[in-house]
Amino acid sequence: MPSDNALSAETLNISDAARAIGIGRSTLYRLIRNGEIPAERFPGISEARIRTSAIRNYLQRGTPVPSDDGRPKRARKAVA
Repeated sequence: MPSDNALSAETLNISDAARAIGIGRSTLYRLIRNGEIPAERFPGISEARIRTSAIRNYLQRGTPVPSDDGRPKRARKAVA
């Protein structure tokens, strides 16, 4: 489950966002590529960032997370 500390920043890098959702980086990149979670690039920051609001929205939808073996698994629910 995402901790309040993990989602307290306005944006997270890919590694921290994946950890907050409870998935691996490659799975997060797949979700970004499929348009399920938006990623952004900001001036002066080389790595793409994910807004914590986008993570919360994704978790609240309860959208299945694609797994590496092709079977869907459920995303962790957001903490209120």
